[in-house]
Amino acid sequence: MTASRRIDMAEMPVQVPEAPTSAAGARARFFNSGNAFNIKLPAVPAAAFRGEVGVARAMVEAGTSGLVACDQSAVIGGAGIGGAGIGGWTRRPRR
Repeated sequence: MTASRRIDMAEMPVQVPEAPTSAAGARARFFNSGNAFNIKLPAVPAAAFRGEVGVARAMVEAGTSGLVACDQSAVIGGAGIGGAGIGGWTRRPRR
């Protein structure tokens, strides 16, 4: 009988779906508590969303609500909110 080495959770690889059925599924990654905090991501540059603050204030003053996109995906290489099909911000009346 051979002795098997005990595997530490941090040594387990990140898991991916075997047969993803969508683009989101193909991007999915599954981590465990041993390896989830070992991920090294590129730094997100500092940004001031001054224009977006003005849009949000205007919505409050107009009595509307919506989404104000503070999207930095272009500078970190992602598809962004527009790439996901959501668009900028939408206005709808408050109830």
